[in-house]
Amino acid sequence: MAVNTNSPGYMTDGVLTEGEALVWLQSAEPDGDSVQFDSSTGANNWSQYLDLMILGTVRAGTNTTGGADFDMRFNNKSTSDGYEWRRIQGQGSGNSTTDKSGSTSSIRCGQAPCDSENSALYAGVKIELRDINSGKHKHALIHNSTDMNGSGRVMVIAGTFLEQAPVTRIDLVEQLGNGFVNGSRFDLYGLLPSMSNARAT
Repeated sequence: MAVNTNSPGYMTDGVLTEGEALVWLQSAEPDGDSVQFDSSTGANNWSQYLDLMILGTVRAGTNTTGGADFDMRFNNKSTSDGYEWRRIQGQGSGNSTTDKSGSTSSIRCGQAPCDSENSALYAGVKIELRDINSGKHKHALIHNSTDMNGSGRVMVIAGTFLEQAPVTRIDLVEQLGNGFVNGSRFDLYGLLPSMSNARAT
């Protein structure tokens, strides 16, 4: 796990001076385990960000009968009333929708290929987390695409964390209990508030 705790170079006398709003915070390359991102100090203090974004590549999992689902949790919340999510999925054999409304312990983030398809295959995921420090429920928009060795699958997922506290911890969990396969990688970024003066130069 690599973490950016440097003093924020985009702050001068308490004023935002950086024109680029995207700041790299952490990266994780799991090997048979889950991923945990935590807020800490310096640039990795999440209280200064409007949104967070996670970009990931997920290597084919160990399920030989289908794709390996992976989920996300916030602030170590894992009870069944913590989240809602809805998914639209499309692939070569047809389309489907899934609705998990107020009765789930995590937000689905997508699937990785199964190793029977080809252990060298990958899935890509982009996770956008909105208004992480607001006093309202937190929203996530997720895009997932999976290479299935001759076909493919795409998903768009909208999820809600049903608590009002700021987000200070994110867990990514492979649902089969095997963890993410070596070769997977996740990068966490912070999105600063809009800086109109800096962007105009």
